[in-house]
Amino acid sequence: MSDFEMASAKKSRRVRTPESRRCYLIYINVAMTIMQGAFANRGAAHMTRTLATISLTIVALALPLLPAQAAGPYDGNWYVDAAPAAQTSSSDVPAGCDAVRLPFQVTDNKITGSLQRAPYGTGRVEQGSGSSAAPITGTVGPDGTFTAQWESYHATGKLSSDKAEMSWKGECGPRTATGGRAKQ
Repeated sequence: MSDFEMASAKKSRRVRTPESRRCYLIYINVAMTIMQGAFANRGAAHMTRTLATISLTIVALALPLLPAQAAGPYDGNWYVDAAPAAQTSSSDVPAGCDAVRLPFQVTDNKITGSLQRAPYGTGRVEQGSGSSAAPITGTVGPDGTFTAQWESYHATGKLSSDKAEMSWKGECGPRTATGGRAKQ
């Protein structure tokens, strides 16, 4: 007789006593409890995913109804115009400084923009884009006073309602520019 046949014969001769039945029922009960816990965890995960999906749907539907974040009082597009000026320092720039318009943006009290020198060595400054442009950076205080930088130039100024003033020292000496909000 093989080992398998001997084990099968012993199983078939096994007598079930009340004690063995009780142990068997306890074993079944423990196994069922473990399986219920496993399914309960799966159910909890499923429920969590469902609630998350419902919550995200509600938020997505409610977003258009929420008020938009208000823009700061100085947010927007600005410009200042400086009149031509005579050159006061030695430079490679031809005598005199052209009139210039300096556009910049304010968003969340931060000044941004981009300027570049005009091609062909004229020294003129214009709104920039591309590899030859340099960024304008700066900050605006709660009262509208600001500081800004472009290349090695440092400017100070004031924004108020729709008016702008800016001062800096350039190749032509101290310069002052005035302007306002750019029309959209």
